[in-house]
Amino acid sequence: RDIVYRVSVHSTSTEVAHLILAYESTWFKANCIWEYNNNTTLDTINLLRDPNNALLLRADLHKAFDDRKFSLFPKDDQGFVVHVL
Repeated sequence: RDIVYRVSVHSTSTEVAHLILAYESTWFKANCIWEYNNNTTLDTINLLRDPNNALLLRADLHKAFDDRKFSLFPKDDQGFVVHVL
């Protein structure tokens, strides 16, 4: 997994943020998002624990992400761009 957070290039005080939260599990399953999981051995209860649903963030940015202060948007094959909301 990531060693530094890609937006701030910070390697200390980081936390794992989940892109899709547990309360969205019904949506996750109904839309077959689990097909993008790396770990194909996860049972239905733990589908959201896949590394593809995790992002390393600095602690303050994790809170801002959870508070929907910014979002990540896919940009072609190059990765993601940050959108401040």
